[in-house]
Amino acid sequence: MYLYTFLYPRPKSRTFDFEYHRHVHMPMGIGLAKRHLGIQPLRFWIERIDEDDPASTQKYCAIVHLLFEKREDRDRLAEMARIPEAAQRLGADYDNYTDTRPEVRLARLTIDEDMPALIDQFNRESDR
Repeated sequence: MYLYTFLYPRPKSRTFDFEYHRHVHMPMGIGLAKRHLGIQPLRFWIERIDEDDPASTQKYCAIVHLLFEKREDRDRLAEMARIPEAAQRLGADYDNYTDTRPEVRLARLTIDEDMPALIDQFNRESDR
């Protein structure tokens, strides 16, 4: 699995509008990606960091992960910036929920859900 991640710095002059971002901006971005690139993530999730603490010193207020099955699809998402309609609509929308542009990180995701097997492995190796 492959991640396209947006890291939103904590706004300097306002509060990040999590509800707007989730219910307006995300559907817009996913819809534009489907319309123009023919891709869509399998799912996305949002880390809401210290949202109830206006005095938080955490660098980021939100981290958004889009999960793709294929690396090629994840990598194509960067093409949105070169599509006039997508670039204009998404760029103009930032002011509706934040005052900063996100940073982007691409990663490969490894998930291991078999915790008992990991514990067994640990126990076998620690007995040596």
